[in-house]
Amino acid sequence: MIYIPDVYLENLLMEDCRYGDLTTDILEIAETSARIEITTRQKCVLCGTSLVSRLLKKVGIDVTYAIQDGTFVDSDITILEAKGTAGAFHTAWRVSMNVLEFCTGITTRTRRLLDISREIKPDIELAVTRKNIPGTRDMSILAIRSAGAFPHRLGLSETVLVFNHHYLFTGGFEKLMADIGRFKTICPEKKLIIEVATLDAGFTALEADVDAVQCDKMEPADLSVLVRKASASCPKTIIIATGGINESNIRDYASTGVQVISTSSVYFGAPVDFGFKLMPL
Repeated sequence: MIYIPDVYLENLLMEDCRYGDLTTDILEIAETSARIEITTRQKCVLCGTSLVSRLLKKVGIDVTYAIQDGTFVDSDITILEAKGTAGAFHTAWRVSMNVLEFCTGITTRTRRLLDISREIKPDIELAVTRKNIPGTRDMSILAIRSAGAFPHRLGLSETVLVFNHHYLFTGGFEKLMADIGRFKTICPEKKLIIEVATLDAGFTALEADVDAVQCDKMEPADLSVLVRKASASCPKTIIIATGGINESNIRDYASTGVQVISTSSVYFGAPVDFGFKLMPL
């Protein structure tokens, strides 16, 4: 379960309704009983109904039906029904639709990448980076987990991940590799991952006995060589492919035999479109 606190949802509502709903007040319809049906307009992997249900309940709406996050649904399917007042619905509907469309877009794109890569390598994992739109981390993690993928790294304290710009402060790549044994004793319960961009650097990282080698924008042919080398000499070392991987090229990277593909592409794309009917009871 991904725990998203009430204050997060309340802040979303406050963006839109802090000062009330002028239109509903002027039309004097706030207390009119109403119902809503939200439906799909395209095939998708659903995400956000759990959050939308909580958002609606916060303004006094009774959610009577909702399909679970992570469910594949066809077009023209009712995914949520609720009853309440016109005032309550107009307070929360736009925020709710935004959450639903945003989360479902990420989940649908993530599941698509996962399905493509597992057609080639059934045990491969898809790890989604933390390059999410600022302020959307909680929803983004919910979305990728609902698709069956995992976050690559939730924050700076989760793993030791050394990038090329770290080398500049450690005396260079070769010196860093020579010190790997010492670094691994400092926090032995944490994974130590080295990012490389060339096959030679990948070989050096394997020899240093790192926990994982993350290969940035490496050609699939070179990655295949590195995977074979790791399998033969250090089978416990994980090889991660990253950098510019998306639906157009993920098959090539999955075919290399890497254990993990890391991507940010699922965050960037059109939201999934939903329809709704809001009507008096």
